[in-house]
Amino acid sequence: MNSRFKPPSIVASWLVNTQGFNVFIIVVLLFNAAIICADVELRLQYPGSLEWLHTTVDIISLVGK
Repeated sequence: MNSRFKPPSIVASWLVNTQGFNVFIIVVLLFNAAIICADVELRLQYPGSLEWLHTTVDIISLVGK
Protein backbone atom coordinates (compact mmCIF):
# COMPACT_ATOMS: atom_id res chain seq x y z
CA MET A 1 0.00 0.00 0.00
CA ASN A 2 2.99 2.32 -0.41
CA SER A 3 1.99 3.08 -3.97
CA ARG A 4 1.23 6.60 -5.14
CA PHE A 5 -1.78 5.30 -7.05
CA LYS A 6 -5.06 4.37 -5.47
CA PRO A 7 -6.60 0.96 -6.27
CA PRO A 8 -8.84 1.05 -9.37
CA SER A 9 -11.93 0.14 -7.35
CA ILE A 10 -11.58 3.27 -5.21
CA VAL A 11 -11.05 5.49 -8.24
CA ALA A 12 -14.02 3.89 -10.07
CA SER A 13 -16.26 4.31 -7.03
CA TRP A 14 -15.28 7.96 -6.72
CA LEU A 15 -15.82 8.56 -10.46
CA VAL A 16 -19.26 6.94 -10.58
CA ASN A 17 -20.41 8.91 -7.55
CA THR A 18 -19.26 12.26 -8.99
CA GLN A 19 -22.08 14.50 -10.20
CA GLY A 20 -20.01 15.86 -13.10
CA PHE A 21 -19.43 12.35 -14.44
CA ASN A 22 -23.14 11.55 -14.22
CA VAL A 23 -24.01 14.74 -16.12
CA PHE A 24 -21.38 13.90 -18.74
CA ILE A 25 -22.87 10.42 -19.27
CA ILE A 26 -26.40 11.84 -19.58
CA VAL A 27 -25.21 14.42 -22.15
CA VAL A 28 -23.45 11.70 -24.16
CA LEU A 29 -26.57 9.52 -24.12
CA LEU A 30 -28.82 12.39 -25.20
CA PHE A 31 -26.41 13.39 -27.98
CA ASN A 32 -26.26 9.79 -29.17
CA ALA A 33 -30.06 9.53 -29.18
CA ALA A 34 -30.39 12.79 -31.12
CA ILE A 35 -27.89 11.67 -33.77
CA ILE A 36 -29.58 8.29 -34.21
CA CYS A 37 -33.02 9.93 -34.35
CA ALA A 38 -31.84 12.43 -36.97
CA ASP A 39 -30.23 9.64 -38.99
CA VAL A 40 -33.40 7.53 -38.99
CA GLU A 41 -35.66 10.47 -39.84
CA LEU A 42 -33.41 11.62 -42.66
CA ARG A 43 -33.21 8.08 -44.07
CA LEU A 44 -37.01 7.93 -44.12
CA GLN A 45 -37.60 11.44 -45.49
CA TYR A 46 -34.65 11.76 -47.89
CA PRO A 47 -33.28 8.29 -48.68
CA GLY A 48 -30.61 9.44 -51.14
CA SER A 49 -29.24 12.45 -49.28
CA LEU A 50 -26.74 12.94 -46.49
CA GLU A 51 -24.87 9.71 -47.18
CA TRP A 52 -21.95 10.98 -45.08
CA LEU A 53 -24.19 11.02 -42.00
CA HIS A 54 -25.50 7.52 -42.66
CA THR A 55 -21.99 6.21 -43.27
CA THR A 56 -20.66 7.88 -40.12
CA VAL A 57 -23.44 6.45 -37.95
CA ASP A 58 -22.90 2.99 -39.49
CA ILE A 59 -19.15 3.13 -38.82
CA ILE A 60 -19.66 4.26 -35.22
CA SER A 61 -22.19 1.46 -34.73
CA LEU A 62 -19.70 -1.12 -36.01
CA VAL A 63 -16.88 0.22 -33.84
CA GLY A 64 -19.13 0.20 -30.77
CA LYS A 65 -19.93 -3.50 -31.08
